[in-house]
Amino acid sequence: MGKQENKITYLIILFFVLFVIFYTLIFVFLPLIYLLVTLLVIFIFLTIGSYVFYKKTNQVLLLVLVGFFRDFIKTAGKSFVKGKKVPPPLTEYEKKGIIYELARGKCEHLDCNVQDNLQLFYIIPRAEGGKNSYNNLVVLCPAHYAMAGRGVLSKGLLRYFINERDK
Repeated sequence: MGKQENKITYLIILFFVLFVIFYTLIFVFLPLIYLLVTLLVIFIFLTIGSYVFYKKTNQVLLLVLVGFFRDFIKTAGKSFVKGKKVPPPLTEYEKKGIIYELARGKCEHLDCNVQDNLQLFYIIPRAEGGKNSYNNLVVLCPAHYAMAGRGVLSKGLLRYFINERDK
């Protein structure tokens, strides 16, 4: 090979090396630099925004956002339970029929005989996968309904009422 052919070979190798370097800069390092600058700008705006938000509301913005997303995830999960859709709510006609069919028109708490404003209480709430079945519904007066909602009446006690109903 002559000097001319060696120069052409070296130029081709040099062109190839420059192409690889250019390709690496454009497609690897520039997006990384762009990402870092974007994250820096976001951090600066969040810092300034957090300071302004705290001065106006006396609340930490990060904690407010975390609480918002926690509540969002809780409520979003309530419409579906393990991939199954939540059963539809009962109509007023169905509720009244169940109240008179199950409890003969009175509160199912053993120490209560109230017959007014009766409500159906789900032992396992519909939002958690509870069904509109007789084994999941208890008829309670407003006072006992409130107690069951606060957890004063345990699920075991409510199930006991269902067992007593079925005797």
